[in-house]
Amino acid sequence: MRKIKFYPISFFVVTLLYLGLWDTHAQIGHGGIPHGFSVVSQSEIPFQSVTPGDIKVLQKSIIPQKGQPLQFAIPVKVHFTPQNSGIWKTLPGGDRVWYLGIQSKGAYSLNIIFDLFEIPSGCKLFIYNTDATYVLGAFTGKNNKKFKKLATAPVPGDQIIVEFQVPASAANHGQLIIGQVAHDFLDIFGETIVKYGYYGDSGPCNVDINCPEGEIWQKEKYAVCRIIVGGSELCSGSLVNNTKNDTVPYFLTAFHCIENNEQAQVTIFFFDYESPYCDGPDGSVLKTLSGATLKATSDENLDFSLVELSKIPPFLYKPYYAGWNNSLVAPANTVTIHHPSGDVKKISIDDDQPLTATYLSYDDNAFWHIEKWEKGTTEPGSSGGPLFGDDHRLIGLLNGGDASCGNSVNDYFVKFGRLWEDYPGSFNQLKYWLDPLSGSGTTMEGLDPYGAAKETCDTFGNYIDTENLVLYEFGNQDSGFWTGHNLGYYTQYAEGVDNSEQRNLTGVYLNVAKAENSIASDKVTIKVWDGLSQPDNIFYSEDLYIRNFRDSTVFYAEFDSLIVVSGNFWVGYEIYYDSLTGPLTDQFAVYQVEDRGSGGINTAFAFKNDQWYPYSSLSPLNLKTSLGISVVMCGEIPSLSSIETLADKSINSFVIFPNPAKDMVTIQMINKKNTTVWLQMFDITGKLLIASEYPDWPGYVRLDLSGFTNGIYIIRLNIDHSVVTRKFSIIR
Repeated sequence: MRKIKFYPISFFVVTLLYLGLWDTHAQIGHGGIPHGFSVVSQSEIPFQSVTPGDIKVLQKSIIPQKGQPLQFAIPVKVHFTPQNSGIWKTLPGGDRVWYLGIQSKGAYSLNIIFDLFEIPSGCKLFIYNTDATYVLGAFTGKNNKKFKKLATAPVPGDQIIVEFQVPASAANHGQLIIGQVAHDFLDIFGETIVKYGYYGDSGPCNVDINCPEGEIWQKEKYAVCRIIVGGSELCSGSLVNNTKNDTVPYFLTAFHCIENNEQAQVTIFFFDYESPYCDGPDGSVLKTLSGATLKATSDENLDFSLVELSKIPPFLYKPYYAGWNNSLVAPANTVTIHHPSGDVKKISIDDDQPLTATYLSYDDNAFWHIEKWEKGTTEPGSSGGPLFGDDHRLIGLLNGGDASCGNSVNDYFVKFGRLWEDYPGSFNQLKYWLDPLSGSGTTMEGLDPYGAAKETCDTFGNYIDTENLVLYEFGNQDSGFWTGHNLGYYTQYAEGVDNSEQRNLTGVYLNVAKAENSIASDKVTIKVWDGLSQPDNIFYSEDLYIRNFRDSTVFYAEFDSLIVVSGNFWVGYEIYYDSLTGPLTDQFAVYQVEDRGSGGINTAFAFKNDQWYPYSSLSPLNLKTSLGISVVMCGEIPSLSSIETLADKSINSFVIFPNPAKDMVTIQMINKKNTTVWLQMFDITGKLLIASEYPDWPGYVRLDLSGFTNGIYIIRLNIDHSVVTRKFSIIR
């Protein structure tokens, strides 16, 4: 639920912990900062050149078509190691840093695959472009996998730098072999596409998932991912739930996308890649996981692959495990959610019942035939995308067909029910993996593994609905506005946030009034500061293109990492001027609260000439106002490790959070949904305080602690004649 809460501002010391710092483009990165060019000049770094061949000839030979992954890059085999390439530098304290430059002339982006990645604790690896504006990492020992490989996401440009930090305390630097560099010839970042700066590489008839057509599919959309296989091919696929509800991250796609375990190990999964609004700008490509293990597949008969991701996706990735229907009964209508041509997430709608059909040389009658899409289409890159029935459960996945924007007809999805157990053996069916309880039911509901944590999220701002949001002109018609570009050349704007608890800051809403840019690269920078009476130290910043905003629109800027805040803080934005003397070429401004008058409260500040000014002191307005900014904060969010324990087979796997608690506590055990659970709460003396029966356990419950004093308490759960207990404390 979204609330705007009014807070009078009084400022105290704030503690902010940015979980990630520089690793704003991490595949579950683990903190740290690249040394960059503070240790070595760029001219000193040896560059290895990669030659993929005649790109124009290769492009002509690659014909995108359904039934095949969309190839966007040319993979080139290499063998670069810290022993045979790059340069080592030793720092004064004994730490060592290895640098290697890689270039492939004319590439829109480059990505690399480590054929061997096994580094010890304390070592950190980064990958970034030559101006260090796009950074992947840090990759650490926590990124080691049992199969000892690591695929990394593309970095824009035709030159990248690999930086490997080894502490003096490390006995050795482990093992690193770069075995492949992929040259992007399709422009996966869309930097050359003019179309208002939007990514927009798919056909014009495609429908963004956040258009009205996708309004009732806002849960299921989070199951769908774009995937890059082997650094060079694009497909779609989806997370899928199992009957234990235990969050094992099974992912379903087509065999022609992931054919074997070697490919699964070097596949990257992109979560939440979508435009923020209908017909909007490019989405974030930062939420990625690398690597998976093949569990089941079929080539000649049914064209599917089921893999298990190397990690459970974290909270900010918004994962959703799709429910399914393994019956062969045709639904009244269908929807597919997918990434055509690797574009942002799209939705296609067929208002009619799908037909049963045979496709190519696969098994007879094993496919759903979509005769015609009423909305949208599919394209190369859509392969593996899920087909949902009218009950919002998965019933198939895309294998091929003829549909395009010119003629959106004849697509074929292999039936989920035919993948279930048409063939014996765990490696050739879904039932073994998705029905570990061996039930007789034909349907399974979807699962949000962070549902309980999301219940703790709320929106906070310094204005209420009855206050007017306005835009004050700076002077005459061409002089700009008091909350954006203006001829006073104010460069930063900040809003105070009153916060008395430890919370997780996840993003900010901006009530954008004006958004006009002269060139595509014009930007604003979202910032978070600490500070007492005014903003002080920057703890988070994120660049956003002005072209991605719209006039008179509320825009949600989701942060790339959680920021833990304990106490008051500031949030706002920085703008940039082409010249401090000429006319204004850009215009970005946010609405602000209409003047509250002399007795009102001011929470807004503006920055100019190295100094912050409260709006109440800015002449001639002298406003008591607040910026049209609100923040989203959540309570305690279970870590990856605590969520991962839910995959255990025992009922001993449940989570209590926050612990210690204050006013509310959440009891979460999602692997026992829809069973009968007895819950009891005792104090430390054994006195029974709460006793509740849940005949249909919802996965989690929240207990109101307002009537209990500080101390240690015990939660006892009785499930299927088994009892498990946990302790937690109340501290206020």
